[in-house]
Amino acid sequence: MTGIDWIDKQALAAEVRSPTYLGAWWEPRCALVNPAKLARGMKRVVETLGVQVFEHTPMAELRRTKDALHIKTPAGEVHAKKLVLATNGYHASSRDSSASKCRFSPTSW
Repeated sequence: MTGIDWIDKQALAAEVRSPTYLGAWWEPRCALVNPAKLARGMKRVVETLGVQVFEHTPMAELRRTKDALHIKTPAGEVHAKKLVLATNGYHASSRDSSASKCRFSPTSW
């Protein structure tokens, strides 16, 4: 493969300081992220912009009307023009609910 540098155990040990790895490859066109740190950072940023984040809130119902999304929870109801469904993968309600056909990307906080 072109554009990829192979790193031997000694060179890698200088970078990651772990005896576990035997080698690695460096691909400058790619990146890896820590999803938990990314999600926490995104949460901090959106909250500074005035976005309300409701963590650990089970959704009982999701309806879409012409003007808003209506999210029913055990503690009340939220109305919003935009919604991010942050889950740890695809959730069961996304299969059948016409309201969940809005664009969303599963993620986790």
